[in-house]
Amino acid sequence: ARVPFSVALCAPVSIFLMDEIFSVGDARFQRKCLNRLRALRSYAIAVIALEDLIHRVDQGKRLRAVEVKRPLQDLIGVARECPELLMALVHLKRHKTSVAHHLVNTTVLTICMTRRSELARTARSELAMIAILHCFGRAFVAPDGGESAQSLEQRYALESVRKLATAAAMNTRTLGRLVVANETRMWASRRADAENADYPFDTGTAARLIAVAHAYDLLTTPR
Repeated sequence: ARVPFSVALCAPVSIFLMDEIFSVGDARFQRKCLNRLRALRSYAIAVIALEDLIHRVDQGKRLRAVEVKRPLQDLIGVARECPELLMALVHLKRHKTSVAHHLVNTTVLTICMTRRSELARTARSELAMIAILHCFGRAFVAPDGGESAQSLEQRYALESVRKLATAAAMNTRTLGRLVVANETRMWASRRADAENADYPFDTGTAARLIAVAHAYDLLTTPR
């Protein structure tokens, strides 16, 4: 049962049908299976929530960040207990197929990179929210074949700011500044940080973390 279950979890399918799969094996195997399913569930819910959010914004509706924050809290919990499972999901080929997958992958990588940091859970939640929206504009901008990569990234960034502002996102000013800081490599200034003294972390550092996660996922995506 162990081999078929392991193969099934890596297969490019959307629905799993299981019949007494956990009735065999020892407690360690059962715990590993449940952790794997929890990671899959948290990842899938985050992708679905983000796809719904993209659709709502595309329809001109108000952004409801709380619907994405809940799945992000689940991802933070999974990353604390079994980060290697989340990292494995990020590298699956079927999780490289859409803008929503890229944004969730960027968020997962950001969460895992800060797992051993001293950031409070609320700060990590805010950072995860910024990561999942940092390149929101990718869902609404069609690439131009003759456009340079840098120019395209800047267009993504500007569209992200415009969509977030139009949708009245929470902390729009901070999110917008981080989008520009990350995508154009113009890091947030100390003055900008001073204007948001109540923010739980240095925005320049946050932008760098997200930039690394963003670049890593793009580099590991099959062309």
